[in-house]
Parts: sequence; C-alpha cells; structure tokens
Amino acid sequence: MFFPALPPALYLKQRLTQLDPRLLVLLCALGGVCAWTMPWQSLLFFVPLALLFYLAAFVLLPGSRAMLTAYAVFSAFWATSFGLLQFWEHPGNLEYFLQAGLIFGLRLFTLLGLALPVPLALTAIKLGRVLTWYAKSLAWLEVKFCSLPAVNGKLRPKIAENAWRCGLALVIMASFLPRAFRLMQSLSRALRTRAPHLPLCKRVTLLGLAALRVLSVQTWDMTIAIASRDLYRPVPWEWRAETGQ
Repeated sequence: MFFPALPPALYLKQRLTQLDPRLLVLLCALGGVCAWTMPWQSLLFFVPLALLFYLAAFVLLPGSRAMLTAYAVFSAFWATSFGLLQFWEHPGNLEYFLQAGLIFGLRLFTLLGLALPVPLALTAIKLGRVLTWYAKSLAWLEVKFCSLPAVNGKLRPKIAENAWRCGLALVIMASFLPRAFRLMQSLSRALRTRAPHLPLCKRVTLLGLAALRVLSVQTWDMTIAIASRDLYRPVPWEWRAETGQ
C-alpha cells in the first residue's frame, strides 16, 4: 500500500523505531556533519528532511512545541548576527549579507531537525546503551595506543571499563534538560498569572530562586530513581544483542 494506514507522524516514528538504534544515531550524526560542512546546495535536500522531522516531533513529542519555537528563534537570532558580521566586513553588499545569514540560519535549523529522529525513536535508556556500545567499540584504539613502546606500562586503558558512565551521563542530561525547560515555563506562567505587575528585577529573582529550589528536589528524585533501578552499575548499560537495545 503506497499511503500508510497510520497518520504520517506515527508512520514515520514506526519506521524509525524499526531501524537499529546504533545505525540511527550514526545516520543522524553523519547527516548533521554533512549539512554543516557540505556546500549550501546540499541544504536543498537536508532542509525538507529536517522539516519532516520537525513536524513529527511537533506532533508526537510532549512539550516539544515551546522548545522547537525557542530553537527557531535562536537560529534566527544567530543568523541575523552572522549576516550583520558579514555586512560589516563587506559594507554595501546587501545581497551577500542576506545570503550569508540565510545559509547560516538554515544550517543551524537543520542541525536540530536531523537530530530529532533520536528522541522520536529511542528512549533515554536505549540512547545511553548506544553511546556505551560506541565507546566500547572505540576502546581498541586506546588499547593500541597504550601498547606502544613509548607509553607501555605508563598508561592503562580506561575507556572500556568507564564507557557505561558516558551512557549514564547522557541519560541524566537527556532527562534533566527537557524537565528543566518545562519547569521554567511553568514557573514563568505562574508568575505572570499571580503577580502580573511585579517589576522585572524581582520577577527574575523569584524565578531563579524558585527554579533552584525545584530543580534541587528533582535532582534528588532523579538520584533516587537511578538508585532504585540499579542503573549505577555497568550491567544495565551493556548492549543486548538478542533484543537489539
């Protein structure tokens, strides 16, 4: 059947989840590198692909709308800044200013779009296991280096035994950042509702104090969750070839 029975966003997510997570992460990384380094004509391919993933994330990922909007504003700001710098170097060349700013903004916008298949298809635990697998796969380079005559006996390979810590750190970051972003939105909305006439200085102070207090509580909750799920050992982060996760 040419047209999927599922809605397009769900169909795309289903297709992404059918890929090997290691291959998916590798493709996203290579796509981002190519979109940033290749000539600007390559954006004719990468931008529509990124827009497709943006639309899927806009529909499926909880709390993604505000984050994607903020990143679009971020891209527009830096595109304008880059264009103004180019205009400063080439005064009077308005066409060059517009072209340089547009290309830079599209590259920034495309970078996140090409990375969105990862949160669409993978949980934080799976992503941590993928990173651990890649770290262990590259550990042989460290072993070769440590076996060189100049450093033999002076250095001991550590990547393989500490690779799981990279996965744990990635899971903590991937879980904490969206939660912190949603928290700041909720606090800002509460301040606008309860104290609409509060001066900006006091508003920023209260927002910072409230955010520190709530984030400290959430940090403790995350620590308890990691300990209760026994995720502070290497075994939960080992790649399971039989299940593909």
